[in-house]
Order: sequence, then structure tokens, then C-alpha cells
Amino acid sequence: MLASGAAATLNLRLLLFSVFLRKKGVDVLYLGADTPSTGVSDIIRIQEVGLVCLSLTDPALAEQTTRLMDHLRESAPGLAFVLGGVGFS
Repeated sequence: MLASGAAATLNLRLLLFSVFLRKKGVDVLYLGADTPSTGVSDIIRIQEVGLVCLSLTDPALAEQTTRLMDHLRESAPGLAFVLGGVGFS
């Protein structure tokens, strides 16, 4: 699953990464920019997601994104994350 946090309005890099993964045969669930946190854990459970790729461009949203990751880990133990973007620096 690939997503950008709430308040992210455009993430071309994440979209391109999803296209790359699909070309490599990876099953990708692309949620896109400005993904609301509500319901994400349900999507992960229903779709049996094992890896979440998050992109963060605004460092001011890092704490909010960390809380989301903590919530998702509680909802889906064993869930792995790939993090990208200058917001995680």
C-alpha cells in the first residue's frame, strides 16, 4: 500500500514508485495524496497488506505520521513500513 499523509496535496514520486512496482509484478494498492488516516487500518486488514510505503514532504507532519504508524502497528502486528521524503529527515 502506498500513501501520502493528510495535507499532502501531490506526490508524483510516490505515484511513479507505484508504477515501477506494478511493472515489476508487485500488487500495489495506491491510496494517493492526502490520504486520511480514518479507515486505513480497515483497508490494511481487508486487503491483507503486509508493507506500507509512506511519503512525507512536510517535516511539520512527522509527529502526526508517526502516530499513524503506531496506530497501524497496533492494528496489524508485523506490518512493515518503507518511508520516503524530506519530511522524515
